Amino acid sequence: MQSHRKSTPPSAKGAPRRAPELPNSRSLMIILGIMAALFVWGTLHAAGAYLYNLDMRKPFVVYAFVGGFLAFWGVAVMLRNRRLRREFERLPDSDVDDQHADGANG
Repeated sequence: MQSHRKSTPPSAKGAPRRAPELPNSRSLMIILGIMAALFVWGTLHAAGAYLYNLDMRKPFVVYAFVGGFLAFWGVAVMLRNRRLRREFERLPDSDVDDQHADGANG
């Protein structure tokens, strides 16, 4: 009978673990730009929902869903950044120096 566990590919078995990279300001600015564009997109849909039959409830529904999505995404990004910072702080000093010497963090 075969086991259903997935095996590690041979190339990854002996590979050293890469140090996590801290998010830099450029990547955060890109994410904020995408979030702003989604807010504008939601505003256009809210305006269209209102103008379709002049019902004030529809734009609020659109804003609620766009705002909920952006809040969920923002929390996910914040938790990811916090986890990466924690992992980065746990690294030995030699790994941190190697990462900065390579220019991996911008």
